[in-house]
Amino acid sequence: MNRHTSKLSTALLLATMGCESNAGLAGQAVEQAGSAAPAALEACGKIAFDDMATLCRIDVASRAGAAADPEMAARACEIIPEGMWRDQCYFTVAEELVASRDPLAAVGSCGGAGRYRGQCVGYVCTHYPFEPDADMLATPSGVADAVSERLQAIDARLREHGFDDDMSELASECFAHRLWLDFYLGSGVADPTHAQSAQDDALVPARTAFVLEAVRLLLQADISKPYGLIEAVEQTWSGQRPALTGTTKAFEAGQLGPPLPLHAPPNGPPTTHYVAPGSRRYLAPTVEEDLGILVLYAGITLPQRPKNWYERFADDPRPVFRQTAEHLSLRR
Repeated sequence: MNRHTSKLSTALLLATMGCESNAGLAGQAVEQAGSAAPAALEACGKIAFDDMATLCRIDVASRAGAAADPEMAARACEIIPEGMWRDQCYFTVAEELVASRDPLAAVGSCGGAGRYRGQCVGYVCTHYPFEPDADMLATPSGVADAVSERLQAIDARLREHGFDDDMSELASECFAHRLWLDFYLGSGVADPTHAQSAQDDALVPARTAFVLEAVRLLLQADISKPYGLIEAVEQTWSGQRPALTGTTKAFEAGQLGPPLPLHAPPNGPPTTHYVAPGSRRYLAPTVEEDLGILVLYAGITLPQRPKNWYERFADDPRPVFRQTAEHLSLRR
């Protein structure tokens, strides 16, 4: 599903079929929906054909979402009979709400998306806006505290709208990564003090985001051999090397490389961890080793992809490095 797919669909469909009076009503509803007026729904209700009235209500709901009016949007969706169209209505509203900078309301809208609930939460997660302000950056723990507050609010909203523990856990994992990636990736600064202040389940996502940006900046400095990158990242993390700086880069959702589904092999490292939509990675047993694993992963997720990285890890004494290198070398 894409944003704006339903906009004006009612009026266009009706006009194409020659239903002029209904097309006029749909057009009127769409116009009135710009201000989220209840009259828009009334106009939709006067359309004789049920399916067309449904599309009209989705238009109204979508525009209400874009106007950051989740109550009006939910009212429009609720009128639609149970089924695919109602589910789509709530998903469409969530897309609009996250675009209008109201991600918590968007998560709430996903609660009504039925068969699309998982996809809906995934979409909101990957488009969640996180813009740290000066107050957050004033102290080492400021960003971590802000991320923690947002994650708690998201989890509460998910549970309020009936998401079970498994879905809430997966969603929280996604949002934790999204918030930390939004902070670090492309920022031009890889300062580990923010990630080191992360709390509980956000520790690994924070470390992941730090390493991805650190590798991006180190590649700008012509450090491209994997062992050299691993050493530089470890030194930056431990404070032996100053925080890294470089040019900024704008990243859009979905620009972290191809999906890399991963399941722990029977005789390999037992733990995997979410790293991007559709992707998981091996989680090393220590922080130091995990920094290295993330450097290997960064080689495939970032635009600057050094060649022939992974072959040299085929004989590495650490199983997690061998498994990661094999996994990534098959998916370049």
